[in-house]
Amino acid sequence: MAVPFVCCQVMLPFFGLSIIQVYLYFLKYEADSRWLKTFVAFIWALGAVHAVMVCHTVYHYLVLSYTNPLSLIQGEWSVYASTAVSIFSCFLIQIFFARMLFRLTNGKWRIFIAAVYGALIPTQIAFGLLVIYKLFALWDLPKLHAMVYSPLVPLFSLRVVTDAFTSITLCIVLYDSRTDFGESRRLIRTLIVYAINRFILTTVVLVAQVIFLVLKPDSIGAMVMEFVTAHLYINSFLATLNARASLRQGQVVDMSEATTFKITSRTPERRRTVGLDTTFDDSIRGSKTFVKGDTRSVCTKSVRDDFSTADSMSQV
Repeated sequence: MAVPFVCCQVMLPFFGLSIIQVYLYFLKYEADSRWLKTFVAFIWALGAVHAVMVCHTVYHYLVLSYTNPLSLIQGEWSVYASTAVSIFSCFLIQIFFARMLFRLTNGKWRIFIAAVYGALIPTQIAFGLLVIYKLFALWDLPKLHAMVYSPLVPLFSLRVVTDAFTSITLCIVLYDSRTDFGESRRLIRTLIVYAINRFILTTVVLVAQVIFLVLKPDSIGAMVMEFVTAHLYINSFLATLNARASLRQGQVVDMSEATTFKITSRTPERRRTVGLDTTFDDSIRGSKTFVKGDTRSVCTKSVRDDFSTADSMSQV
């Protein structure tokens, strides 16, 4: 039971970080739409429920079962319920990023993204539901090795593929929107690093889970690493929203008067124009479009709001 205890101790700081991020979000982004605020609160609530269940699991096996070793081989509802919450949380966050990319693209890109996510995410949730069913059906911990190669390994592998597709697609969208201005190029590089770091953060844990499962299918160590995975996804989601404030620092153009503008690829043979909806919520009204002003500021700001998806998604 050492691995569950260690994973619980690693999970708790991430949960504390999510509390700080949620507080900063509601402090800085009062203009976001009601549905987005509700979604953020719901995701954090899932993380809180997950943390409570994990703590109950550790308490059950390390404290309550201390004088009854035979109970260590029996399942506990909080173990399997926390796994269900984790699967559901990761699914919702991947839907959020899929919707973000769908709204940032158009034409063939949009069709391609919809097709890929339409295949990956439903398949992933199907394996997730199968995991939940088998956990409660098998119940006893020694029997869980029967579900290692199906459906645990396929579920974790699909998560890696989905995260990789999200990060690579976002990098391509950002790179295709680059300009010849130094400030814009530096900003694009920063956003690409953000996208890659998010992918690496979650992938390291997922790959470790898969390797652990394959090498030691009889151990529950890889399964309880799911304690940490859920909060990695939650923090990456909240960090994406909270990054908007720092990305807007130093802007010259007042975006409260702008509603739409264009981003055009600088590469002639791949030239395309993406129309982005940057309409703000009811607290900030405006219906004008950029027709003049410093070109450098407009280009830089366009890249900032390309990544600032919550504003563009605040209008359903």
